[in-house]
Amino acid sequence: MNSVVSIVDCRPGDVLAKDVYWKNILILPANTLLTETLIEKLKQTDVTNVTIALPRQEEQEISHTVHPIEHFQLEYKENANVLKNVINDLAAGRELRVDRLSGVFDSVYQQISHNCWLMDCINSIRSADLYTYTHSLNVALYCGLIARWMRLPDQEIKDVIQAGVLHDMGKSQVPQEILNKKGKLTVEEFEAMKRHSVIGYRLVIRVPELKAEVCNAVLLHHERMDGNGYPFGLVGDEIPLYAKIIAVADVYDALTSERVYKKRITPFDTFREFQELGYDSFDPQVLLVFLENIANYYTGAKVRLNTGEVGEITTILPQYIDKPIVRVGDRILDLAGEPQYRIVEML
Repeated sequence: MNSVVSIVDCRPGDVLAKDVYWKNILILPANTLLTETLIEKLKQTDVTNVTIALPRQEEQEISHTVHPIEHFQLEYKENANVLKNVINDLAAGRELRVDRLSGVFDSVYQQISHNCWLMDCINSIRSADLYTYTHSLNVALYCGLIARWMRLPDQEIKDVIQAGVLHDMGKSQVPQEILNKKGKLTVEEFEAMKRHSVIGYRLVIRVPELKAEVCNAVLLHHERMDGNGYPFGLVGDEIPLYAKIIAVADVYDALTSERVYKKRITPFDTFREFQELGYDSFDPQVLLVFLENIANYYTGAKVRLNTGEVGEITTILPQYIDKPIVRVGDRILDLAGEPQYRIVEML
């Protein structure tokens, strides 16, 4: 027997009897054990009721349950270690063993089903020292989300996740002093860096299990709509869809990640950069779907303003996604109309 319960009446230990959707996105699947943190997260959405399995579990039972975010973090770190080992093997001249990555592909596909908390999870683990390995994981997660938001078939979602995990394998053959250089790359160094997409393609094309579409996405993920990308300077529809998806995911994660040679910027600064680059560089459909959906994750987020004040994002309007409405104490600040305020840090 099940019961429909108001969010405010939920308590730790309750078990969901039905999937919970928010803005047509599955955020918690059936059979999830609710914890205090999960209930608070639900209260930040406009979900008002959920269906709870009866009889309700007793609260003492949850002490032995791993929190979903903790479970994500454990899986994420395990996946990063797998990628580290695979990339180190490639750097040592060994063949690409995609079979060792099958668990990573499956894990990312499962994780995007709990995507209401993905940003929290990713942001809690960001590390400049692990960027080489976590970047591919993050790109794969963003690729999976974009593919799902675009309502691609499940198999295509899995394919683009594979391409996201593999997209930078060619960097295993780029010297570390170039990858981690703090200053601007010389022309020769940049040419060496640009070769990583061709090198990556040569690595993945040898693997019989990988589809041509996945391999082509590895080769072409730095192509741009206006022809200013590489390695071939393709234009518009000459670029395959998977490569267009990776292009957006790749740039977003690079800009919002801490690097050994640069500080990360806030998602809202990144939204502004995407808008300035516009559709000359990125496919309009892919970029629009990404920006419209990714912004939803930051409603309720704590932020620090340039004044030093701490506030909470209450609303993100589609026409001003880089300038949300922020509550600071008893004040409501509309950053679109009050340019003297800006977000400098996510908390």
